[in-house]
Amino acid sequence: MTIETKLQLVENLWKDLCNRPFSLKDLSASLVRDCGHDACGVTPDDIEALCSEQEEKHLKEMAVVFDEVLAFYLAGEMKGETFVKAIFSALMLSHVIALGYGDWGFSFDKMLDLLCGNRRQGGYEFRMNFLKEILVSGTDQTTDPGVRALGFGG
Repeated sequence: MTIETKLQLVENLWKDLCNRPFSLKDLSASLVRDCGHDACGVTPDDIEALCSEQEEKHLKEMAVVFDEVLAFYLAGEMKGETFVKAIFSALMLSHVIALGYGDWGFSFDKMLDLLCGNRRQGGYEFRMNFLKEILVSGTDQTTDPGVRALGFGG
């Protein structure tokens, strides 16, 4: 699946759980703000560029940002907007890892904890699509040995 599919999944979840219109710009800015000093120089514009499949820069730093902010969200109570931001972070992290940045072994359990610890948010179809995205999307580009052991990858 594509970045566009990931964003549609996030936007649909936002519509279900939040009381205001979805804005990628606002979501990206909020995520960078939540990441604080761990943002590694990544800006909301960098995240938006990744999402629009423009020039991909700071991918190594983005892997750190998405992983750190996901850990931050997992440490607290997640409802509504915070849950959507965590899902967005996990989906973008899976994309960046599939491009060869980041580490599945370090991040995969966080993604599963996110889904399992918040089963009541989002429905069955959402959960299945989320799993599909993190397990399969982009794996044709990955060289991660764990993903390749599942039969995916180049």
